[in-house]
Amino acid sequence: MAILQASRELGPTYDEHTADQIMELVRQPSVSSKPWQQPDWERLTGRERRRMIRHYTRSQGPLPMNQIMPVLGVSIALMAIGGGYDHGLGVFAVLTLDALVVILAVLKK
Repeated sequence: MAILQASRELGPTYDEHTADQIMELVRQPSVSSKPWQQPDWERLTGRERRRMIRHYTRSQGPLPMNQIMPVLGVSIALMAIGGGYDHGLGVFAVLTLDALVVILAVLKK
């Protein structure tokens, strides 16, 4: 938008230059686009791809801890109850529930 405003102020002689600038901006990959949507994704090595994905996930913010922590807090009590009734199976059920909550929270993010 700033380029278009400057073009209006400078007059019609700068139209070609403005068009070139806009085309250059359009060709540049968007910062908000996902790494696998970048035009040069196929040419990258596996290590470079992992690095870009890691950087992208870190830039998206932390995990939704406000959803995960209450469930993990309740699971302490459930762990005691499950371990008291059916030792191995009860503990396994509670840990499965915890893992399911964490996975769903991450996928929902």
